[in-house]
Amino acid sequence: MDNSIKIWNTSSSRRLIGHSAPIASVAFSPDGKRIASGSWDHTVIIWDAFTGAMVGKPYKGHEHRVTCVAFIPDSRCVASASLDRTVQLWDTENGDAVWTINQAAFIHYVTSSPDGRRIFGASLDQTVRVWDAATGVPIGQPFKGHTGSVICVAFSPLENRVVSGSMDGSIRLWDTVTGQSSKTFLGHGGAVTSVAFSRDGKHIVSGSVDQAIRIWETDSGEAVGFPFTGHTGSITSVIFSPNESDIVSSSIDGSIKWWRAYPFVGHQGSINSIAFSLNGKRVVTGSDDMTIRVWDAETGEAVGKPLKGHTSPVLSVAYSPYQEHVVSGSGSVDRTIRGDRTVRIWNVETGEAIGKPLKGHKDAVNSVAFSPDGECVASGSGDRTIRLWNAKSGEALGEVLTGHQSSVFSVAYSPNGKRLLSASWDGSILAWDIVGAETSTVFGKPLCGHVSQVSSIAYSPDGTRVVLGSENGVVQLWDIETGHAIGEPLEGHRLPVTCVAFSPDGTRMVSGSEDQTIQEWDAVTGGPIGTSMESHGGKILSIAISPDGKQMVSGSQTGHIEVWDIVKSRGSLSAGWRRRSFCVRTIDTR
Repeated sequence: MDNSIKIWNTSSSRRLIGHSAPIASVAFSPDGKRIASGSWDHTVIIWDAFTGAMVGKPYKGHEHRVTCVAFIPDSRCVASASLDRTVQLWDTENGDAVWTINQAAFIHYVTSSPDGRRIFGASLDQTVRVWDAATGVPIGQPFKGHTGSVICVAFSPLENRVVSGSMDGSIRLWDTVTGQSSKTFLGHGGAVTSVAFSRDGKHIVSGSVDQAIRIWETDSGEAVGFPFTGHTGSITSVIFSPNESDIVSSSIDGSIKWWRAYPFVGHQGSINSIAFSLNGKRVVTGSDDMTIRVWDAETGEAVGKPLKGHTSPVLSVAYSPYQEHVVSGSGSVDRTIRGDRTVRIWNVETGEAIGKPLKGHKDAVNSVAFSPDGECVASGSGDRTIRLWNAKSGEALGEVLTGHQSSVFSVAYSPNGKRLLSASWDGSILAWDIVGAETSTVFGKPLCGHVSQVSSIAYSPDGTRVVLGSENGVVQLWDIETGHAIGEPLEGHRLPVTCVAFSPDGTRMVSGSEDQTIQEWDAVTGGPIGTSMESHGGKILSIAISPDGKQMVSGSQTGHIEVWDIVKSRGSLSAGWRRRSFCVRTIDTR
């Protein structure tokens, strides 16, 4: 604490010096022309926001540390709260105190209603208090409901609602007319230190001593996504950016962070398929909303517009090895609905489909894959067949591959491109010689209890093994040459396994399930690595690991996309996955 204030822009900062003790609170005036600061030196100072000059002399009147300052909407007055158990309103034109309120318990935080007629205070006595801004006279009874000191309070742009955060770890929404709590938000693991509304009042952001930031839906009380983590100390303040796409937070760790508020927001349906580009910079997704989207893997922002053309849910997507094209397969899983049953290839840069839809399948296209050289596309369908296509011309290659007795749910090329694996709902996995388009190896019946439908397959990077995920919740590793299972079935999921993937180095596998969890497995021993990772709040339908092995993405039935970062323990080779918080940038204020 250097007793100074810093004003930041994207390229520089300015230091304002005037207080003789640490500064507890700062606030911009609504017109952006002035800044108010409250300090442990018992004073309030007004600053010119453009020049940094002090406006008049420090406001003296408090007999203890000032804990909070807040402007009235007309920018003419500023309210302050202090450990001396008083709240004061100051006229910024002459520096005089308009009124002083003495309280039995000190006020942590003050804020004004949008119309400037009322001032709300967060009180040590577990209540929210309201005063007439013109006279300082209390309005109605204190708002009661918290079981710990109220630390922060914020007014909704919708006028009749206030939100408060408390030492009890809860957030409460209040009706300012009745003084009754209409909703309680639970989720933080410690005292809630800061709350703020979005401009439209539909969302609330909160920060806590648990070092996490959360976004909530105001009306439902539900948390939006997962906590934003990255600070190493208690959160001191959080706000939405003016465009509401970002959140800004400060912490006792000495940093200010900008976060992407709603990363990967855009799809209106389940995320059925997800894949990384070869360089790991882009992620492509296919959804029930019949669109394909491309995302920036680092920021979570959509790249370009949605790729539209399918007339049924997009069930599978894949990136070309050269990252310029994406292939998609579509159809309806409801057999009473015909669906478009097509494969499409897209130019990622333009967002346009290349050529006409690839037609031939008589049922939904459940899975698509590019060959390693990018020249061919394979598709597996509910019509029990696999088809091969020329990726450039769209022409069908060779004969239709038949052999399965039920829907083909997954296809995968070998790393050298010489073989194609297909997995079916009939429980079989077939290996195809791509050159002759004939069956070269047929895996026999599933072993050791793996007697259920196969929903997903993935090749190991060296092409010697394949991992399978099945309807009975089992994951199984197979030797590609012998066609025999390696070890015992891997059990851990409680519901069907929907997706599987290998790490780039082939040492680990991950599986996603309808039980809303992701499990990591040792590809050598077959044992689980750590505990399962819970995600999404819905069935996990798709999963992919980045080419460098440092990120993992997963998509769910709820339409949520999550990015996970690999985290290695200090001084150890062991690693685990941690859900990514999309921090745009960080400023160290120390």
